[in-house]
Amino acid sequence: MVVRHLGQTDFEIIMECFLLSFKNYFVTMPTDHNFYKRRWKSSGVRLDLSYGMFDENRLVGFIINSIDERDSHLIAYNSGTGVIPKYRGRRIVKTIYDHAIPELLKKGISKCQLEVITENTNAIKSYEGIGFIKCKHYACYKGKVTSKTKSDYVLTKVAMPNLNLEVSLN
Repeated sequence: MVVRHLGQTDFEIIMECFLLSFKNYFVTMPTDHNFYKRRWKSSGVRLDLSYGMFDENRLVGFIINSIDERDSHLIAYNSGTGVIPKYRGRRIVKTIYDHAIPELLKKGISKCQLEVITENTNAIKSYEGIGFIKCKHYACYKGKVTSKTKSDYVLTKVAMPNLNLEVSLN
């Protein structure tokens, strides 16, 4: 098996592995490939800085990274990690990170971040074994947002360089 970046991997191959990896997950994942094309584009996913484990030519595990700059740091945010069921328990995520971290450092990435569902104890153990530490706990909710009043709000995009989210969100 070999680890390589996903920049030259067909999107359909990535999606096949992605959806198989998240089958029977804690949260039902959308299956529409266009959803992920839009979502990953808007979140800054860089497939050339995302990595997969290949068994011959079959993608069996992956780490999808979004890249952003915050507080003068280039950060790789893990937008999704998965291993297809047949290959679990082989430390594939650790092997991918062992390959990816030196590559990311060469590209100027100085931090890696991710989020894990609290009940996903296997993933938490894996990430802690790699060296990730828990630094925040989020309470997450889902539902439909409705409004009974109409408003005349106008949204404007503004640049906010050097915004320290760790300080401002706390």
